[in-house]
Amino acid sequence: MTLQNDYKLTSQELYRRFNSSLPSEVTREYYHRWLHYFMDWLQIDGEEYDRLLDYDPRILQSKIIDYVIWMKDEKKLSSSSIKIRIAALHHFYDMAEYEGLKWKIIEKFKPESDIVAEDRPYTKEEIAKMLDNTLISKRDRGIILLFASSGIREGALTKLTIKDLTPIEKYNIYMLTVYRKSKRDKYITFCTSEARKAIDDYLQSVTNLKMALFLLRIIVSVVNTYVVCITSINKAIGFLSCNAIPVISFGILVNAISEVNAIVPIRPA
Repeated sequence: MTLQNDYKLTSQELYRRFNSSLPSEVTREYYHRWLHYFMDWLQIDGEEYDRLLDYDPRILQSKIIDYVIWMKDEKKLSSSSIKIRIAALHHFYDMAEYEGLKWKIIEKFKPESDIVAEDRPYTKEEIAKMLDNTLISKRDRGIILLFASSGIREGALTKLTIKDLTPIEKYNIYMLTVYRKSKRDKYITFCTSEARKAIDDYLQSVTNLKMALFLLRIIVSVVNTYVVCITSINKAIGFLSCNAIPVISFGILVNAISEVNAIVPIRPA
């Protein structure tokens, strides 16, 4: 059910509530994407948010359950991936004051939680093998060294711009301002001199590069593209067993190939 006085919120009002109530730019971007995944599954056009309220609560709950089952059985998404997508839907319907959905029942259809204890970071030898392989492009080399030395999250990759790079000539490194426009998520970290050289080499190889864009944003539009990139690198050099290792494990390797081991990423408290 919608608002008790039967007033139906417009698409614009629904989106404004949904978007403005989220705490940061990063969260807004991801929740927007996950909401639209559900809309695509329902075959609802991108801006018709009001159509998400056109269902009877029991019918809508059944559709959400079917969506969870589809993500689990057809898309083979992990429990954590399904959880965050459902969180976006939960937030949308809460902000729309839609009543009648029993989220505890919906949660029961998620797969069991992932076992993360078996995950491991890449070893120094594996990273060296990646970097030595002739199939690795300047872009891919930049990706690997940036993640290994700066400790940034994979989601920050597409947010970095040239303006976020501050050269520190004394050490021949870059200081990176991550999520510059977000008051909540903004933080500072550093990359090594080896990573800086890889970044500079890539930038010099790109033609018609706009100053507002950083090396990877023009090619890697979403995090999933980065995952495909790393997976292809793994396969090219024979690391087939590493495909399941989450890309965030690069952040563990701050000192794995550092030339300035004293540099430690500065994280928000």
